[in-house]
Amino acid sequence: MHRTLAIAPLLALLLLAAPACAQDRPRTPDQVERVSAAEAKAAVDAGEAILVDVRHESSYRRSHAAGAIHLYPDQVVTRWKELPREKLIVTYCT
Repeated sequence: MHRTLAIAPLLALLLLAAPACAQDRPRTPDQVERVSAAEAKAAVDAGEAILVDVRHESSYRRSHAAGAIHLYPDQVVTRWKELPREKLIVTYCT
């Protein structure tokens, strides 16, 4: 099962803009599961999730969570295949 976790509302854009990659993916922002930073860290530490930083690139370069990749929300349509299907996808923007 492909689950997606979010700690930022921008995940809604990520999920709704991307082509369908799973039958059970969220269809509206209200269906996106929210997690705390501690829950996100635990999932990443366990190898169950990846972090996606959706802030402006200059903010990402200045500082970002360890192991996070950078992806603009509007790049989702062209780069969604880079995201692993077997892991949780945790986005953040703050």
